[in-house]
Amino acid sequence: MKQPHTSHVFDIILWWVVRLLYLSALTTLVPFVAHFIASGSLALPENVQYVPGAAFGILVICITVLFIHYHSVAHTLASLGWMTFVPGLIALFFQVVSPESFIAMLETVGIGAGLVQMEIREYIDFVVPKVWLFIAVYLALGFILIHIAGKMEREHALTEQVRKLFGPRARILRKH
Repeated sequence: MKQPHTSHVFDIILWWVVRLLYLSALTTLVPFVAHFIASGSLALPENVQYVPGAAFGILVICITVLFIHYHSVAHTLASLGWMTFVPGLIALFFQVVSPESFIAMLETVGIGAGLVQMEIREYIDFVVPKVWLFIAVYLALGFILIHIAGKMEREHALTEQVRKLFGPRARILRKH
């Protein structure tokens, strides 16, 4: 079955909107998980008690939109994994190199960072988590999602290869 053609511009807009919502929801949930681990209690102040549920709902919506768009669990997980892993990697980089040093380096290279210094600063402030716990969660979750997606893709490729060799009714035995 041939998939309908979507425009490249639509793909870019969808990716940025979902990425923005996904990272916002994930960033909102991480402190609540840390609070739960530290206190051992699910009790939250009244003014923020609905925030984790709303953030979780946004995560579910983002995952659903990506799945509908990609028509593949593996591709959806890989996309979520990269959307999680890359900000963690950037955050790790900026824990070692200060944003000011990075902008100064861009200026010495001649890239013209002075023209976009405010945009670079806003991007770093928006995307890059600031706490080591956030960095660890982003890197671990991103790695796990990418790893699971890779395993699913390899298994799917193997299954397709066996079906090509032996026909669509071939039984595939998996070792567990």
